[in-house]
Amino acid sequence: GGGGGGGGDGGSGSVGGSGSRGGLEAMQVEAASDAAGLSAIVACVGVVKDTAIPQLDSMLDDMLAQGQLRVSAADLEQLRLFGRAFTPEELSCIGGWAASAEGRVVPQHLPGSCILWSDDGEGRNIWSDLLGSRPVVCLRVPLDLALVLARVRTPHVLCGSAISLLWSAIKAGRFGVVKQLLASAPALLDDELDPSILREAGTYDCEPLYIACSEDGLHLDTRFEMVRTLVSAYRARATQQGVEGNIFYVINRRWRPSAEYRALQAARERGFDDIWRYLIESGVPFDSSAYTDPAERDVIDRILTPHRFSMSTLNLNRGANVITDEKILHARQLFGRNNAMVWGYLVGKLNLEDCAPPGGWASLDPDEVRSRALRDAIDTEARLRDLRSRRLLAEQERLREDLLAEQLAYSSLRSAAADPKLLCFVCNPDNDPDVPSLKQALNDALAASQAIPAHIFGGTQYSKVGGKRTLQEAQTADRDCSFARLKEELSAKKPWYFLFSGHADVTGPCREKRLGFTNSEGQITSTEVDNDQVAELLARSQVRLVVLNGCESLELAKACIRKGVPAVVCWETVVPDEAAYLFVRGFFRKLAESQEAVVSKDDFARAFDVGKEAVVSKKSVHLTVESGERS
Repeated sequence: GGGGGGGGDGGSGSVGGSGSRGGLEAMQVEAASDAAGLSAIVACVGVVKDTAIPQLDSMLDDMLAQGQLRVSAADLEQLRLFGRAFTPEELSCIGGWAASAEGRVVPQHLPGSCILWSDDGEGRNIWSDLLGSRPVVCLRVPLDLALVLARVRTPHVLCGSAISLLWSAIKAGRFGVVKQLLASAPALLDDELDPSILREAGTYDCEPLYIACSEDGLHLDTRFEMVRTLVSAYRARATQQGVEGNIFYVINRRWRPSAEYRALQAARERGFDDIWRYLIESGVPFDSSAYTDPAERDVIDRILTPHRFSMSTLNLNRGANVITDEKILHARQLFGRNNAMVWGYLVGKLNLEDCAPPGGWASLDPDEVRSRALRDAIDTEARLRDLRSRRLLAEQERLREDLLAEQLAYSSLRSAAADPKLLCFVCNPDNDPDVPSLKQALNDALAASQAIPAHIFGGTQYSKVGGKRTLQEAQTADRDCSFARLKEELSAKKPWYFLFSGHADVTGPCREKRLGFTNSEGQITSTEVDNDQVAELLARSQVRLVVLNGCESLELAKACIRKGVPAVVCWETVVPDEAAYLFVRGFFRKLAESQEAVVSKDDFARAFDVGKEAVVSKKSVHLTVESGERS
């Protein structure tokens, strides 16, 4: 280049310029080669290790058949999320990769060795419905294929980026998933001030730590273990990058309270004293004392507690009626993170209305920006709750209407004098604080009974099967779905088919997942009954078909087959209530069409296919949180 510039229009200039262009082309080819080899981590929720690749390959085949196996502009919008798990070297190549990615045809099948790890553990957050206890498989695949897989969003399988899995796993209490994920992608902890700027070693994104301290529904022991897991991961990342000293700060690079400081405050406000002390011992600062310059410390204090600087006026000549840190903490425990309610409560309780700060009370919220934002947020949340309630009510009414319609449509298949061939146990633990109730479980048995005459036991607290009864009579006669009751009914009624609707993943000794039999009080009673006992009873009773309509019932199904039950239907994964209902309805409707005295396995197989199709073809109503609209 220097020679070319010195040569002017001469030959040496031409040679120099040509040599420079040739070098640039070589560099571009090398960068393109590096970019072509980019890979990304994909998190697949709802699949298990043994069947993950065939299941996802089948979905890719469907996309190919629909001409959708190309990278689209919408796919590239997910690039930033996937990039959170990239190393600095990979980030330097991502721009060149993205420039030519749109329209690229992706591989039709997954690499055979793409599975990094899997986790079949149990979630520990009773409020989490995204990840919960569903199995997880993490893959490393070419980046273009990862972006296409991120489109997979079915009721049973959800694919996405590693950073999305990290947030969901923290909220669900799955610290085993968090450990494996951060071990395979430690760059997820690096702070990202701007996507166009390479990350700086020693600055970390502590938002996951704040989520662990503030998320509702986590058991205290699980929360503490999650916090310890994250702090250990931050320290390991610092060691990996050669960073020494404290890695936690009180403000972030955007000059706002840092996520680790907010995590510490959340632990204190919610009464998690052990976590609060552990974070302080781990180096998370709780004030501005680390800053020696008084001017800097004053600026930091104003960032951390902007309302505190009106306290001098509020506390002037008020005697004992002063706002202290203890009173602020008590108010925050009452009102959470709603600072407007905290200060309004303290001002009213301590009679400080006449001690307005300089500029008046309006100076705390110029132009009512904060109050309007708070009102809008409260109004939006109220609208969303109302929409969810109306949607749930409409869905329940629709299910009941479907049952009534089926009763008329399938009346020709039933004989009033026919002996019921189906025995249904509806185990709804609606009076057990340790497990969630199953309000929709009775619908499964009712849907099955519309096609095949059935004896139904269990259901809700106010079951009226057989006529009006008192609550006590209903509990005694209808709600006893214990293992002992099952023995009696199988012996007395000799059914062809047995349907269990309830929890099938109740943990017993040695962490074995068992059926959740219930007593007349609506409480789980089955921890002492193992799978082999249940399987042996069903086989000895010569039941022709067992339908285990509960989560993760595969192990019991295998035990039933070993003991000699001819046919068993089960769920390998966690199952939503509506999916369980749709399957049973479709399955027994098809089974009822068989007029043979001895129903064959082929009949069961056809009924299974119809039940499966009823689930996968269902179009669900989804709630768009941003707009509050249904889509």
